[in-house]
Amino acid sequence: MRTENGFREEYWFLSNFSLSPIRLIRNHRTYVFPTGEHAFHAGKSKFAAPRFEVETWLEELETTPTPNAAKRLGRLIPINVSAWDAYSYKHMSMVVYAKFTQNPELAEALKATGDIELVELNDWGDKLWGVDSRNGQGRNQLGHILMDLRSRLAGL
Repeated sequence: MRTENGFREEYWFLSNFSLSPIRLIRNHRTYVFPTGEHAFHAGKSKFAAPRFEVETWLEELETTPTPNAAKRLGRLIPINVSAWDAYSYKHMSMVVYAKFTQNPELAEALKATGDIELVELNDWGDKLWGVDSRNGQGRNQLGHILMDLRSRLAGL
């Protein structure tokens, strides 16, 4: 089996940082987030501290210009960390599903990767969603979510 190490160049569309509008409903309102990174951090709103202005924060997140800025904003929301940690895999799966089913051309591109092992290889030390390129360690959860969805899409 061939492995695709990293979501670069022709595989950039697999990255949560790639431009791919995603509609999500939060607090009875539909938001359109420009990337998976934006949509992922939106999930934290479910675990916001009491009296936190969630809707204002979600509106700001929705219009944040870059995935890196969305990531920074996502780190500013006060949340119940243990609850978020328990929920984050499920939410990432939902974000990836939404990304590829709401953007049919991306679903076709994902299916076209065939049986390639998808590895979110990175140099920023993410060992949960990817694999650290410096030491080869990581759980590659994003890669597994993508490969699972690819199998499901191919079976439809």
